[in-house]
Amino acid sequence: PRTGGGGSPASTGGMPRGFKRSMLWAALAIVVAGPTGRAEEVAGDFILRVEGKEDDIIVARANVALAPPADSQPLALVASDPPDACGDVSVPTGASGAFALLVSRGGCTFEQKLINGAAAGAAIVVVYGTVASTYENVTTSFALGDPCAVECAVGSTRISAPGPADATRLRATGFGEVCDALCPTRECAVAGILSSDKVRPGDSLDLCCLPDELMIMNLGSEPDNLPDVPALYATREGGLALLRAASEGARVRGADRSRMLVDPSIPLMWALGVAAVITATWLPTAR
Repeated sequence: PRTGGGGSPASTGGMPRGFKRSMLWAALAIVVAGPTGRAEEVAGDFILRVEGKEDDIIVARANVALAPPADSQPLALVASDPPDACGDVSVPTGASGAFALLVSRGGCTFEQKLINGAAAGAAIVVVYGTVASTYENVTTSFALGDPCAVECAVGSTRISAPGPADATRLRATGFGEVCDALCPTRECAVAGILSSDKVRPGDSLDLCCLPDELMIMNLGSEPDNLPDVPALYATREGGLALLRAASEGARVRGADRSRMLVDPSIPLMWALGVAAVITATWLPTAR
C-alpha cells in the first residue's frame, strides 16, 4: 500500500484510506441484516376469553377445521353428555342460544366428536386433554400408550407398585398424591411401557412428569365431509378451567392470538455479524 512520509498508511483526515468506504458497506449490512419483528398470527393458536375471568385460555385449532371468528358473540359453555361426545350428545334443557361444547379427549376419533357436537347444535367444539386419554387403547394397569409422553428430566421419582385396582385409580389422577409438588403440571405417569402381568405389588416403578401441551388435532384428509363448525383443543389445565366456568354459568368469546415472532438470539447474532463485517473491512486498510 502507499505510505506517507512517516511510513504510516495513507490517510484522509486521520482515517486510513478506504475506511470510509468500508463503513459505508458496514452501514449497508446493518440496514439489510438488521433484525425486524412484526406481529403475525400463529397458525392454530387462539384464545378463549371467559367472561369475568382475568386469564385467557389458549387453545389450538385443528388441522382442517375452521377458526373461531375473532369477533364472535359470547357463547354459553356446555359440558358434553357423554363427556367424550362419542355418542349422541344431550344438551341441558336450560341451555339456550349458541354454545361452545366441552368434550374430553379419548374414546373415539376427533372427527366423530366434531360430528356429534355439531349435530347437537354446538357453535364451537372444544376438546380438552385428560390423563386417562394418555392411556388410550391400553387395558393393563401400568401401560402407557406413548412412552415418550413423559418428561423424566423435568421430574421423576420412584414408588412401590400398588395393586391393580389402586394402580388404575392412581394413573387416572396422574399420581397426584405423589407428584403434586414434583411436576409443574402436578401429574405423573409411569415411565416406559409396562404390562400389569409383569408387575407385582411392591415392585419399584419409575414415575416421570406428564406434560400438558397443546396439540393440533388431526381431523383426517376429507374436510369436505366435516360440519362447518370450528374445532379447538385445550390442555388439561385449560379444560378444567373451562369446565369450572361452565358450572358457574359463564360465557366465552373466541379471539385470534398474535405474538411477536422474534427469537431473542437473533439480535445477538446480528450484532456479532455486523461487528465481524466492520472488523474485516477495517483491518486491510489499517495495514
